[in-house]
Amino acid sequence: MKSIQRWAALLMALCLLMGLMPVHAEHPPPHEYNGPWVTEVAPTCTTSGRRYTICTVPDCGYILYDTLAATGHKWPTEWSPHQAAGCTTSGSIIRFCLNGCGSSEVKYTDPLGHSFGGWTVVTTGNCTVAAVSQRVCSRCGQVETSTTAAPGHNWGAWVGVKTASCTDVGVDERTCSRCSEKQTRVIPALLHNWGPWTTVLAPTCQATGISRSVCGRCGIYQDRVLPKVAHDWSAWTVTLAASCGTKGQETRTCSMCARVETRSLRALKHVSDGNWITVRAATLRQRGLQATTCTRCGQHASTRTYAPRGYRYEVWARGFGPLAGQASSSLSGLTDRLIAIDMLQEGEHRFPLTTDDGWQIGTVVATVAGGTLKVSLKQLSEPTVLREKQWQLFSGLHEVNVLSLRAASMPFDMPVKVSGPVAIFSVSTLTNYYQGNENKILHEAGLSPDGSSYTELNERMTVLMRGQGSGRLTVGP
Repeated sequence: MKSIQRWAALLMALCLLMGLMPVHAEHPPPHEYNGPWVTEVAPTCTTSGRRYTICTVPDCGYILYDTLAATGHKWPTEWSPHQAAGCTTSGSIIRFCLNGCGSSEVKYTDPLGHSFGGWTVVTTGNCTVAAVSQRVCSRCGQVETSTTAAPGHNWGAWVGVKTASCTDVGVDERTCSRCSEKQTRVIPALLHNWGPWTTVLAPTCQATGISRSVCGRCGIYQDRVLPKVAHDWSAWTVTLAASCGTKGQETRTCSMCARVETRSLRALKHVSDGNWITVRAATLRQRGLQATTCTRCGQHASTRTYAPRGYRYEVWARGFGPLAGQASSSLSGLTDRLIAIDMLQEGEHRFPLTTDDGWQIGTVVATVAGGTLKVSLKQLSEPTVLREKQWQLFSGLHEVNVLSLRAASMPFDMPVKVSGPVAIFSVSTLTNYYQGNENKILHEAGLSPDGSSYTELNERMTVLMRGQGSGRLTVGP
């Protein structure tokens, strides 16, 4: 087995050696160019050209290319005029390539400059006016101006023309030595030289006085008013003693002018004995009145109103029905209540008249007959007082708002024409009542006159109101 492996290794080595031995091949002969060169693209002044020749070895035909360099421009030594120069503008000359390529070169020449004549005086100057001269270019007409600044005045010394006084200004004057122009200046007035103030008329408590000051320069004087002096009052003397509820009086007198001055003394306050007695008994028409007695004068020292237990004053009462906010969210927050009646249900409909604090003090009687509605109020207790009674009628919830709820009342106890299948109305009154006797607390869970609870009645009326469309209301028999 090992001998077979040796022969295999020798055979592989022999193959490798044969592969590394060089192999000789035949090379083609080199090109020969014995023929002429042919210009294919002639060169110009700025672009290169190309030429070629063909190999003369039989059966070759190889083409050899060569680049011909650009010839460059050939410029003449002489320049030709192109554009004439001006006084301030450059001129130019030009030359063209002799090879006929159409290229040219331009060279610029300097401006000629102005050719000015002599100066001519335009304005003769003086102390305040500048001198002006001009000259003109003979070639282009350009004008050049020369200005000599004015030298200004050569003023002399100031000389007084008018002397200043206390109230009048003075004047000084000076003259220019070059042009004789004059200039003046104002000397301010000296103002008065006032002396000390001296009293020439003494003031009193009834009249003003006079004080005077004299000018030491011109003798004029000025006066000023001295104010009145204060009265020389005596002590206050009581001439009328004050009493309970009545003012007193006291006086004083001026020793200089005998003037008398009077002032009031504050009235005395009552001194209460602290015992309250009834002066007026309370009724539902008005509150009762109690008073104490003054120990100084015997009159009433203080008063107060009172109400017996259970008496209520100035309380609003309303016809019982759903709160306005329950019928429409836009009316939330209002304490007003709304009542709804089906106008097809003729006859009397009764609703509790209840106060805002929950007591039933009467009945709202709504009578439906022939398309009309009559509203009446019946109180449960005879002493109950009803004031500012009012009721409003609406064709639908869209008419209910704060203003319409406070509008003028429809007439009570009179039929009002209702246009529409449902009557929506509110009833309110201001009341004084007694929490007792026939008056009673209203429980909404209790039974209403039709046998259902007030809660159920409110729900039915709310549904009736929300289903009612708009309509017109007519007041009539």
